[in-house]
Amino acid sequence: MRMTVDAEAGTLTEEVPPNAGLSRPWADALAPGQAVSDAFSEEERRSYLTRFGWCSNSYFSLQDGTDYFDVRGVGFIAYYRQRRLWGEVPIVFTRPVCATSHLEHLLRLFLDRHGERAVFVGIDGEVAVVLRQFGFSTNVCSTEFEIPLKGFDLKGRDKRYLRHAQNSCEKLIDVRELTCSETDTKAVMELSEAWRRSKAVKDRELRLTTRPPEYVDRWGVRRFYAFKEGKLVGFVFFDPFFRDGRVIGYTANILRSMPGLRPHGVLDFVVLKAIEKFRAEGLEAFSLGQSPLHGIVPCEGESTFLRRCATLVYEKGGHFYASKELGFHKALYRAKEEKAYLAKRGLGALATAWLLIRATNAV
Repeated sequence: MRMTVDAEAGTLTEEVPPNAGLSRPWADALAPGQAVSDAFSEEERRSYLTRFGWCSNSYFSLQDGTDYFDVRGVGFIAYYRQRRLWGEVPIVFTRPVCATSHLEHLLRLFLDRHGERAVFVGIDGEVAVVLRQFGFSTNVCSTEFEIPLKGFDLKGRDKRYLRHAQNSCEKLIDVRELTCSETDTKAVMELSEAWRRSKAVKDRELRLTTRPPEYVDRWGVRRFYAFKEGKLVGFVFFDPFFRDGRVIGYTANILRSMPGLRPHGVLDFVVLKAIEKFRAEGLEAFSLGQSPLHGIVPCEGESTFLRRCATLVYEKGGHFYASKELGFHKALYRAKEEKAYLAKRGLGALATAWLLIRATNAV
């Protein structure tokens, strides 16, 4: 349900016909007579995002299937409504898009609207602190890898893998930044399907904690493709993040290559070429994104049981999702690491885990 709040009047508006503007397949499941308000326009949402969308996953808020809690003059919260047998639970999967000074106010309005049960995932420490004040337990759920572009280089023993990837691919792989309209969409989609069939989750795209790939041009998204002897062999899609109305960096969101591709390190080579270009453009930062379950440590206000479960899945659940391998690989960039958090209220640890597994499309 999309809600628009007038921050000055402190009121919620619900005056339009039921299900108006909903394009999601579960819209018909709304209760008869349940009203849906006007939402921000696309232009308004982009305006807030370019001012306050400074987290590496802020752009994920624009993915299909998202609901929004909009507060004019403040910002918005992107969330997903996960259905249960006895109701729905809102799952917020990015930091609220607003100024820091408005964060507590926006969260309070959202929670007042949605009740006791709620889950937040992939949020930063600042949001976690506020949510603890509202009675949430908080756990470290992933590690963010961000590279300050100024001064980044491949020198030193700890970056020898990246140097090897660059040297082995330099003469064999041609990297080009292209729009979707400049590529063979069928070839890109076939490569993507071949890559996915080689993974644990073979028949569906993950969502929320990543943004599923799109094969049409989208505002702000940049795409780099790798060719070997003229044939497409890999690609990386980059989502922007912002501050004060300008792009300050990009997140490597979708990285895919042909299974069994040689030489090794083609996708790293694409990333390095993109970093080189972004740095030349004067951008500040580059993010490898969050690595789920990597770097789990105790934290204030946590569920100890949830932490132990997450650690077990990280160590033993590689057949389900290669969290350990992914975290190890991102660490090769020697990036700045920051913890990301899961916060929950009104739900047990196992119920929360199951909701997230379903919501992210892992099952």
